[in-house]
Amino acid sequence: MKRRAKGAALIFASIAGLTLSAAAQPAPAPHYMAIRAERVEARSGPDQAHAVEWIYRRQGLPMRVLGRDGAWLRVEDPGGAQSWIHQTGLEERRTVFVTGGRLGSVTLRRTAQADGRAVVHLERGVVAALEACRGGWRRVATAGYSGWAPAEAFWGAEACG
Repeated sequence: MKRRAKGAALIFASIAGLTLSAAAQPAPAPHYMAIRAERVEARSGPDQAHAVEWIYRRQGLPMRVLGRDGAWLRVEDPGGAQSWIHQTGLEERRTVFVTGGRLGSVTLRRTAQADGRAVVHLERGVVAALEACRGGWRRVATAGYSGWAPAEAFWGAEACG
């Protein structure tokens, strides 16, 4: 009888320890995915019974994943709109959305330096593949061009990996 009580107490302490250690871990970095197809419906809730709020017609558009309910992902788009998309509508591909800062455009540079040679200028709204990170710089590629720009010129580029 005492042995069972000690065993139960040990199991409880182990579970409690796991719960505490999981709670003590830092929150994961933002998770991003991309719109998979040319047309993806976003709903007001996590199933087909909820109304369609948005129809995304921009393959590759980055989405910040905020949560999950079964096969449905709660997401936020670059404009701040939140909705639910079925997991089949998104893919594990990192893309960014050009915000361009104050001027509305960004210059991609050959190197991750403010004085690096200009490769191309991207206007606000361009979607590009996120290729690499180096400090506060991001290497992106779109339309056959590739180069570096400051992370703050993009929505969806604050976390790398």
